[in-house]
Amino acid sequence: MIQIDSADRLEMERIVAGMTTKSEKIRALGKAGYARADIARFLDIRYQHVRNVLVQAEESETPYSLDQPLPPGLWVSVASDGRMALPAEYRHLLGVAAGGSLFLQLEDGTLQMKSRERALRDAQELFARLDRGKGSLVDELIAERRVEAGREENDNA
Repeated sequence: MIQIDSADRLEMERIVAGMTTKSEKIRALGKAGYARADIARFLDIRYQHVRNVLVQAEESETPYSLDQPLPPGLWVSVASDGRMALPAEYRHLLGVAAGGSLFLQLEDGTLQMKSRERALRDAQELFARLDRGKGSLVDELIAERRVEAGREENDNA
């Protein structure tokens, strides 16, 4: 089994001193430049755990913000099985984590991608326009039922 030398072990212990969670320690050691395998050995955890924490940390630290414009277009490759990789900066701006979902819509030969939140907001706006000030359908139904109940009472009286 490969061992971490004592100088590295001491430095790693100094870096993680005072940290309580393994994820916090993994991120700190990753920022310090230690290899994933060494971090896993030092913390006595699986390599995959280290990898997952570091990949998630990288994705959340995107260099883009809404104030910084993205290129007007971007080419992405489509694999033979139809999969494509959406760049991390786009996922971040859409608010979609890796493994998350997007709403796709094909309109006039153009593919649009929307986050779940944006698709929901668009649907709400569409229904608000269709409502055209008629009020709540629930309120209409309740009012109709009250009128019917009033008629029944009058008929039975």
